[in-house]
Amino acid sequence: MGDRISTWSSTSDSGFWWPQDIQTRANARVLMYGYSASAPTAEYLAQRTLHHHAEHLLALLADVRAKNPRRPLIFVAHSLGGILVKSALIFAKHAGDDSSSSTIAHCTVGIVFLGTPPKVHQHLSSSVGSALGRIASTGRLNRSILRSLERESKDLQVALEPFEAMKNDIDIVSFFESRDTVSIDKVVPTSGLPELQLFLDCNHVELAKFRGPDDDCYLLVYSAIRRLSASAASRVEKSWRKATKNDSASPRLLPSPRRDVWINKAVTAFTLPFPQNPMFVGRKEPLKWVADCLLANCPLDCPENCHKINLYGPAGVGKTQIALEFAYRFHHRFSSILWIPAQSRATAEQAFVEMTHSLDIFTANHTDARVVRGSIDSSLEWLSKSDNGDWLLIFDDVDISAVPEALEMIPSTACTHGNVIITSRDPLNLPLAKQPYMVDYLRLDESAELLQSHLGPSDADNTELEILASTLGGLPLALSTAAKYMRRSGMSPKTFLKSCKLEEPKGRPQLSHMRAFDAVFAESLDGVSPPAKLLLSMCSMVSSRLIPLWVFEECSGPFSPPRALRECLSTLRYRALIRQQPTQPYIVVDRMLRDYGRRYFPREVQVRAGRELCETASYVAETLANTGAKCLTHVSSSSEGFEKELVEVIVDVLPILSSYPEEASGWAVNLEELGKVCQVHGRLSEAIRFYQLHLDMNKGPAKTSMRVKLRLTLIRPHETDAPEADTTPEHVTRETHLRVFSDAVKAGDDQDSLQKIIELSCKQGDPEQHLEVLRMVIEAQEARLGPVHPLTIASIDEIVRRLIDQGLLDEAESWLGRILLSCRRELNTDNNLPSISCTVERLASVCTSLGKLEKAEAMCKGAINEYGTRLGHEHASTQRCSSQLAYIYHLQGRYAEAEPLFINAINTLTRTAGPNHPDVLGTKQRYAINLARAGRLLESIELLADVLSRIEAHPDVYAISRRREVAIDFISGSKASPKIANYDKWREMSRQLRREYDIED
Repeated sequence: MGDRISTWSSTSDSGFWWPQDIQTRANARVLMYGYSASAPTAEYLAQRTLHHHAEHLLALLADVRAKNPRRPLIFVAHSLGGILVKSALIFAKHAGDDSSSSTIAHCTVGIVFLGTPPKVHQHLSSSVGSALGRIASTGRLNRSILRSLERESKDLQVALEPFEAMKNDIDIVSFFESRDTVSIDKVVPTSGLPELQLFLDCNHVELAKFRGPDDDCYLLVYSAIRRLSASAASRVEKSWRKATKNDSASPRLLPSPRRDVWINKAVTAFTLPFPQNPMFVGRKEPLKWVADCLLANCPLDCPENCHKINLYGPAGVGKTQIALEFAYRFHHRFSSILWIPAQSRATAEQAFVEMTHSLDIFTANHTDARVVRGSIDSSLEWLSKSDNGDWLLIFDDVDISAVPEALEMIPSTACTHGNVIITSRDPLNLPLAKQPYMVDYLRLDESAELLQSHLGPSDADNTELEILASTLGGLPLALSTAAKYMRRSGMSPKTFLKSCKLEEPKGRPQLSHMRAFDAVFAESLDGVSPPAKLLLSMCSMVSSRLIPLWVFEECSGPFSPPRALRECLSTLRYRALIRQQPTQPYIVVDRMLRDYGRRYFPREVQVRAGRELCETASYVAETLANTGAKCLTHVSSSSEGFEKELVEVIVDVLPILSSYPEEASGWAVNLEELGKVCQVHGRLSEAIRFYQLHLDMNKGPAKTSMRVKLRLTLIRPHETDAPEADTTPEHVTRETHLRVFSDAVKAGDDQDSLQKIIELSCKQGDPEQHLEVLRMVIEAQEARLGPVHPLTIASIDEIVRRLIDQGLLDEAESWLGRILLSCRRELNTDNNLPSISCTVERLASVCTSLGKLEKAEAMCKGAINEYGTRLGHEHASTQRCSSQLAYIYHLQGRYAEAEPLFINAINTLTRTAGPNHPDVLGTKQRYAINLARAGRLLESIELLADVLSRIEAHPDVYAISRRREVAIDFISGSKASPKIANYDKWREMSRQLRREYDIED
């Protein structure tokens, strides 16, 4: 657990990073993986992060081992990182035999644990004396996370139990500290361990940090790794022989990597959100209709959409359950089974992102909005390929009026490549195989059977069950909710009817289905505590069927302490109002229950629930922003799921704020921060609404409102739904922006406001506009802060850099001269400050580019004298400036005068910065050109070849454009010198460079 570099690096001056020494000494590949303990809540870490990291670790390992998947593996894990390794190997062991994860399990021959607790439940305690408590006291683990791990310890230990059975096939060495950590006892107890245990003369924090290659502790660890690697090849071969023997004896089923379901191992991707319903009854007609449509062979003249169907019907009638049941019954007929919950745009987009991970078809490091768009495009492209046939795609709970984007997400063709099931409340007007199929209410016998299956053994006779079934009108959700409540409360059907104040019907049902469900819902809520009702009311305001637990854990009042939240969840589960699986950090609430909750709860409850939801979303967004959390600006594998959950909750906040505007004006909600999160994730329409709400509610001081107004103006032209986005001329948009920027600069009464304006302008990506904004800001800074204030100089420095990049050298020269004049006037001095000297040097560089060589020479000499007086003539800054003077001499044709300056600069900079530093290689390149002009062609070619080899050896430092620039100089030099030694060698090298960098003759 921790950073993959600092965890293994010495804290001494040597900075010894021993994995690199292992790589050289043992001739082994070393792969690093960092396991961060950061999460929005403690429960999030305990219940979700471990599983996510285990799956991610296996995926990365499989990727880097693709060319040689049977290479032996030895894991080295520090502290709680060992729990991650155990979890990953359990996951890999139970994967399908043809999966890359299973290969990793077979190839793991050894593990070295450094301070990993052997038995989790014995050490997960928040007490000061516990093992994990001591780890927390070293600063390695957050206390709230520790308390959560303590609650989850037994479940976690159960989940790790399968690892005990794997120890016979893996050689394990455990190292523990022999010294206490910061005046407390040893962090990890060391008694009762079945595997080999060794002790190091250090404390817990130092277990993975060694002083150098001769450190006694390091030599012990290295010896253990060396011993494991010696027998690695034979152990891998033995493991594969054993696996092959077991497979031939009994074929296995493949567990889904994300859900507790079992499917045929031929299925390559499986994303059904729920396990198969053991209580499913009846529905023979709709199941037969779906099977006839999707499993029958296509006729010769079939339409292209013959395998695309629509199941529709009222809420709670069982459309989702029918689709699930069909998928499970016929999973062996499909290569992949993919599920898209389409009740909201956010849930559908998140499902497509997860689909691309399951299919391994799209990875990107762009902003989140681009990842979503790329995921949808990649998924639709994959579904359209004939090679990827026989898939089943289920779009659940589609509402085109609420989510019109769903139409773009449904594949345009299905016959050739796969099958599509769409469930909705209303029939869809789409090209389909057949007319949409209406899912009706259950028949009386099916309703009674469903009640019986949920009730289990009971004293209720068939007559009572039929009466109750008839009264509730065949609505599956009402029937199952009533049955679960009766089973847990011990009520008979007759007593339940009286409690609900429902009369027994005479003949056909007398109650409407909605009234029947309302009665069951009201009875289930009878006697529920106010906090539990508040929680359910909050659930009714969230659009997703899966509601993350952190929404309630972060509420400051009603569900504190955590025991209160657990009691609320237990009460609602007992009354069948929510569902929750122990291993999943979600609450599942059916859409019909959420709809009823919005109608049932009184206004004061809904207002409070709305406030809690809004303030929680705002609190989480602000906390992440203030702590610099990356999950709000970059998409990474470890934060992606939480990002999407947060955005989805924030989007659900909008209608709450609109429904209760008077009350919301007094809530602690940062509307600007919520808008920023939406903007970062590509939800521009929602971001605009948050910014507009901020202005309408007049939240915050005037400078904040001006900043929000600025954000609002800048985002509008980029909103995809805005009709004027594609028709507004660019110059008109820029003029509008500049007017708003000008107003913002005038209103920006402090340094922070002006810096924010520069940041916002830079993010717009319009270079001309940004230059104009910088000019405005600099003018304001000079008036308010003074011409030599550090922020003023920093802004001028930025505008100079951007002017140089755009080739506007005359203006750059003017600005540099302005800095120089202001500093000298204000400080009444010449060159006695570093900032002035640097400015003179940069001004000399600009004058050189403009061809003003005499002026550039004079300035360079002045800067060199100042640097030499203040820093010394051999200082790197002095020599960089000398290199600039040498280049000026070169341009003037004074090659002999330039040479000693070049040589001295190269020697000094190599000694101080290293031979591969950009300053060194840039000076060498100029010196090589100087040599060529002086007629020393062989020396020039050899020097350029050296520069090129060093640049190509560091592609992470030098861009391809820089490498191409040196290649062009080399090619020009080699062409101009056919009589030099080794000419054929240089000529062949030139040909290779032309091909590599596409350089014309």
